[in-house]
Amino acid sequence: MFWKKILGFVIAILFIAIVVQAQSSNVVIDARSHHVIHLTNITDGTTDEIMVQKVNRSALTARDGDEPAALDLDQIEWNIQGYTYISLLWDQPTTDDQMVLLNGSGYKDFRGQDKGVFGVKRTSGLQDPRDALGTGDIIMTTNGATADGTYDITIWLHKAAD
Repeated sequence: MFWKKILGFVIAILFIAIVVQAQSSNVVIDARSHHVIHLTNITDGTTDEIMVQKVNRSALTARDGDEPAALDLDQIEWNIQGYTYISLLWDQPTTDDQMVLLNGSGYKDFRGQDKGVFGVKRTSGLQDPRDALGTGDIIMTTNGATADGTYDITIWLHKAAD
């Protein structure tokens, strides 16, 4: 009888630990020039994510086989419920390191087009400030999490070379 109570208690604790944050971070594409990641979360509202690394730049490989010089934001799609806002940042010591501040749902394409001699050529999206003291990793902070709050975010990054 005693062991049944302990086992029930342990199962309850495990269930609570699982329910608190059900996060996933899935790489959709990791090509030589681009990295696409899909982030999801369901929270019980007891805690926010504070400066959590979502993409480690040094773990990626660019066209030349080396670590990319930077990760520039090309596109982002999001659906956020039960949070005041979510902030995506480059891990840089500068004050202008924030990529985007998200709430609600939407899609944004930061890529521009520049007319070259031979027609249209691609230009990069939002560019990492590339501070020498920063890592250039992509980090995230959530604010105002409520019970059953969710986010579903897909980020398209360009692996920039110098």
